[in-house]
Amino acid sequence: VSRLLASDADIMKASVRTEIEHLLEEIIPEDAAGDFNQGLIELGAIVCVPNGEPKCDICPAVHLCKAKAQEIQMKLPVKTKAKARRIEKRTVLIFRDSETVAIRKRSAQGLLAGLYELPNVEGHLTRKEVIEYGSTIGLTPVRVKKLAAAKHIFSHVEWHMIGYEVLVDELEKNCNGKMIFAGREEINEKYSIPSAFEAY
Repeated sequence: VSRLLASDADIMKASVRTEIEHLLEEIIPEDAAGDFNQGLIELGAIVCVPNGEPKCDICPAVHLCKAKAQEIQMKLPVKTKAKARRIEKRTVLIFRDSETVAIRKRSAQGLLAGLYELPNVEGHLTRKEVIEYGSTIGLTPVRVKKLAAAKHIFSHVEWHMIGYEVLVDELEKNCNGKMIFAGREEINEKYSIPSAFEAY
């Protein structure tokens, strides 16, 4: 449709797609809407291909095509590239004792709003930095074990994660951070942990 109308409007914009839909609704034949739609789909898939050179010499709509008349068919449709995802480095921390694991609730705004998560911080922390972070919330690790790296892709952000399992003595008694302490079964049944943390 962009080529037929010689339209340089960006087809990635919802408003442009809506406008095209409205224009088409005006000319869809009531007694053959399915055939019309199928015809447009076939035309776009086989003849008026968007990611290559359109086959104008065999196009049944070439006499209607404003882009061909202006010889601008290769410049259309206009489709801006989606913005590249922002990459964020994060360190996921599994603070646990023999019975419980620490989780916390995320902020009511932003990414994964209001869900529960494993504690995590921006950046990739070293083992020493993990120990220092633990001490700021009252925890002295008995053992720190580095875990495998993981990645999670959201629509506009990509998390590149590393993780540490931090074994501590009597988690709930010593932790002064705003955490919830729960057993694994309780976490599975009661708290909604996003799939972003699935690897951990």
